Amino acid sequence: YSFEHRFACTTDLVWRPQDGRIRVTDLKTRANKDWGAYLSDEVQVGAQQIAYDERHSEWSASGSVLVVHESGAYKETQARSEAGLIFLALRKAYKLMKGGV
Repeated sequence: YSFEHRFACTTDLVWRPQDGRIRVTDLKTRANKDWGAYLSDEVQVGAQQIAYDERHSEWSASGSVLVVHESGAYKETQARSEAGLIFLALRKAYKLMKGGV
């Protein structure tokens, strides 16, 4: 939960890979041929990073999306660094469209 931005999210995985940096990872499954991470997946992880960083200010988390194909193959994609900012901008635009501030 982000107290500052007033949104809730569910994080699938928080872990520390070999590079030693905390990583927030969202898990996705895909059955189609185009089974990589979508931009919307990265934006979702950006929101999770914001909430995590707000509650754990001593660490700054990076983000990734782990997509598992029905065949068992998997691919991890690093979320772009601006994913959280994109989430906040989209959230603000949504609120303006709904008549809020």
